[in-house]
Amino acid sequence: MNKQNNISVMIVTFVMFLSAIVSLFYLPEEIAVQWNENGVSNTASKFLILIFPVLSAVFIVIYNKNSNENTKKSDFIRLTVSLVLFAVQGIIIFNALEYINMLYVNCQFIQTISLLITGLIICVCGNYMPKFISNYYCGIKVSYAYDNSDLWTKIQRFSGKLWFISGLVIMILSFVQYKEISLIVLCIIFCMIIIPRIYGINQYSKNKE
Repeated sequence: MNKQNNISVMIVTFVMFLSAIVSLFYLPEEIAVQWNENGVSNTASKFLILIFPVLSAVFIVIYNKNSNENTKKSDFIRLTVSLVLFAVQGIIIFNALEYINMLYVNCQFIQTISLLITGLIICVCGNYMPKFISNYYCGIKVSYAYDNSDLWTKIQRFSGKLWFISGLVIMILSFVQYKEISLIVLCIIFCMIIIPRIYGINQYSKNKE
């Protein structure tokens, strides 16, 4: 793993842990975690905020154990994920402490920004995916491709194009005002997961013939 990225993620994770532990002394027992145009749509125990630094720490452990299999590109993706987790944790904490009020935030604006960020991350992943070497943590992981580098490369290249295009589509959809847009995005993400595996099975069958 790139040393600079490793340090950056560790700092972000430490700040997340520190923020979570300190805020537990001030947060109410139940905190809002989801909002919609009608107000708070879901609440949870205040201890939920601990899950964000835990997830970031899990990434650190996994990547440090397999640093020889990772690239600078996957390090960048991991850092981006950690920052997104940090941002979500911060929004929940600040809302619970009444420093901000998510009920007065334009939900359409939040949806647009969220989809833009999601689409951008998917585009970045799609751009880097063809460069992933065979590993168990990055890329489209299919068991029958681990022993065949050519098949692995074909699947990653196909998936990279699909992910990049899907990311662009999601970014475009972020500006569409349609109440079922989230369902459409979920369908796109489902296709991103399933289609590469169908393609991989097809290529695997051709190689066996």
